Amino acid sequence: MDSLPPPRLGFKGLLFAGLAAVLPALLVALILVKGRDLVHSLGGQYVAPLLFPRMAPPLPLGPEILADLAALAVLVGLVLGAGLLVRNVFGRHMLELTEHALLRLPVIRHLYPALRQLTDFLVSQKRPAEFQRVVAVPYPHPGAYAIGFVTGEGLPEVEAAAGRRMLTVFIPSSPVPFTGWICLTPQETAVPLSMTVEEALRYCVSAGVSKPGRVIPAPGV
Repeated sequence: MDSLPPPRLGFKGLLFAGLAAVLPALLVALILVKGRDLVHSLGGQYVAPLLFPRMAPPLPLGPEILADLAALAVLVGLVLGAGLLVRNVFGRHMLELTEHALLRLPVIRHLYPALRQLTDFLVSQKRPAEFQRVVAVPYPHPGAYAIGFVTGEGLPEVEAAAGRRMLTVFIPSSPVPFTGWICLTPQETAVPLSMTVEEALRYCVSAGVSKPGRVIPAPGV
């Protein structure tokens, strides 16, 4: 019996196969380019004249990239230095004084506490126990579930009106989990999940493609 010929791929099939092969690399390249632009705006443009004082702007691509790499090293060093500083009593005291000064500014005093709590929740390696719970809650309507992080108990006024205990759940948006919504849900409707916070963040960033324990295969595998 003759073997069947391989299926013919039309324009649509070839297009989607090509996108599956090329898009991951393009997305990585886009992230690198945007990250380099950020580093350049934060420090690269100021480091370049110090490294290449005899070159008039705009610099060639090579020296500009070297300046950006130097600025990135300086920024990483500053972050590590800040982490080392806040591990001692003097550093923590300086941080408290800085935060106290920020909280006296008209607009920043309303934004800084919320942003500080959010970054502590997403970045800190010593989260409170209630911050380590990942749940699925009925959102935005019954029958549909959204992944969220339990950030604390519900508001007393809402619990009194509902007549039951509530949970405050932060529902991250996808693919940028640093923004999202706050949901007050009854405790019994929150479905506990075994995934960690890091796994839940990867799940959100990948729009549900990266599941806990699953390795994403390469195109054609």
